Amino acid sequence: MRLARAALHRQLLLRAGALAGAFLYLIAISAYLLTHGGWPTPDYLIPPLLLFAIALGRGWPFVLDWGPFLVLVLSWQATAGLADQLGRPVHVMGPLRAERWLFRGTIPTVWLQDRLFDPTRAHWYDWAATLQHALHFVLPVALGLVLWLRSRRLYWRYLATVLVLFYLGFAGYALYPAAPPWLAGLQGVIPPVHRVAVETLLRLPASTPVGLAYNHMNPNPVAAIPSLHAALPLLLALLVVHLWGRRTLPVLLYPLTMGFNLVYLGEHYVVDVLAGYATAVVAYLVAWVLPARLPLPRPALPLPSLALPRPLRLAADGALPVLAVASVLVIAATLRPSRPTGHAGPVVPGLQVQAGQGGVLDPVPCDQGTSTSLTAGNILLPVTGRYAVFLFDLDEPACYSLSANASFSAPRMRRLTALAARAPVRLAPFPRPERGVEYYALRIGRPAPALLAAGLPADHRYLLSVGLADVADLEAAARAVDELEALVLIPEPPTPAAEAGEPEPPPLPMRPPPVLSPVPPPPTLDPVAAPPEPAPTLEPADTAGTGEDEE
Repeated sequence: MRLARAALHRQLLLRAGALAGAFLYLIAISAYLLTHGGWPTPDYLIPPLLLFAIALGRGWPFVLDWGPFLVLVLSWQATAGLADQLGRPVHVMGPLRAERWLFRGTIPTVWLQDRLFDPTRAHWYDWAATLQHALHFVLPVALGLVLWLRSRRLYWRYLATVLVLFYLGFAGYALYPAAPPWLAGLQGVIPPVHRVAVETLLRLPASTPVGLAYNHMNPNPVAAIPSLHAALPLLLALLVVHLWGRRTLPVLLYPLTMGFNLVYLGEHYVVDVLAGYATAVVAYLVAWVLPARLPLPRPALPLPSLALPRPLRLAADGALPVLAVASVLVIAATLRPSRPTGHAGPVVPGLQVQAGQGGVLDPVPCDQGTSTSLTAGNILLPVTGRYAVFLFDLDEPACYSLSANASFSAPRMRRLTALAARAPVRLAPFPRPERGVEYYALRIGRPAPALLAAGLPADHRYLLSVGLADVADLEAAARAVDELEALVLIPEPPTPAAEAGEPEPPPLPMRPPPVLSPVPPPPTLDPVAAPPEPAPTLEPADTAGTGEDEE
């Protein structure tokens, strides 16, 4: 009896030590990422925990249980980034009307920032709200680890509940894309709104951004209703109370403070937060309450296991430490020492805005996906439903994506010379609308300060290509494109032909679908003067500012 009690005591101490070590890792990696241009995402948080599972003798159960968690969360993020590309209109006034009705004409975000936010200095509550916002994935992983150590079956039920919540949120984003307060402020619908979390983190020393797979997935700037940043804390609090009883009721204060902070930070309206709370309650009822109340059979599903012959099992057990060390080395390779980038602070994946004196740009090679910066989207999204922004280095050559959402493919590199010869083009109808692009713009210039801050060579010439579709107000879209061009490039001096006073291009049509302006009739020739030279005929492909070329 005494030996059994001692063995149980050692096992409990080992479990407590492993859990404490895992929590210390979650805290340390989160702190490092937030202060070095990163964000605590599941691909940083989960893989190294395998080391602690191996210490507990539960290495393969961890891989079989947490591997699906990581894959499913990353796949959800990938699909959530596509929700705003399904062609649904972005709702700006609907949430705003509901907010004003709820608070008798007052917008709580604007009211709170007028009274609490100071752009010249960060208060303690700015840092506290930003930190709570950053724990969006940290706390679910921590609670999942506690439940996994308690019972694998309980952990899988928890995982199913979280996934139900995430995909309910995806349905909301897809069916009702809505502009959050900061985006409504950019459009001038409400007074300007600060993204307090961004401006707070920008006070940290500048650093080169770090990130793994999660950071290369398209963020969704109109994923506002429901607010999963409010829903997930409430779901976690409900589960804690469900599992540990009424003595844990104070944890319900956490989702309430999160809701307040999301409104103050400028990330969500109150109606977004309430919709998030309702989504969390629905997920909790579906996964935990209704199954216990309904007289339905609940067969015990088998847990995943590694059923291998003994020699293969021994080999697999030997490979586990190698897998754990490899995951740690991959993560360590991305945690580069901080390097100055020229802007005011670290780049926060999924939270970038135009802040201070310039915008935050993150050029990503076209063959590696889209940019993580929302700067281009912040400028273009209020005036267009679909867009893509590409930057070409004319001296290397190279192609970069400047927008988080790329509704169209990049122009082929073999068309680069023709595109450069065509520039500059202020927003004009795209000659081949079957490509999906309706309007395009081209501009050549040297890198502006915001582009130099991203680390591109200062002595190179660049071609900026912008493609738009679903444009309601072409004049507003043209002004937005001009604003983006001024942020990215310093334009080249006008060509001799432009200085000679050549006529301006025909005005933009006011309604899609776009059509090319008809060729004007030839002017009446003076019999004495020499006839003018004929204008060169451009092939349709030569005028393409974005989109693929025909083979």
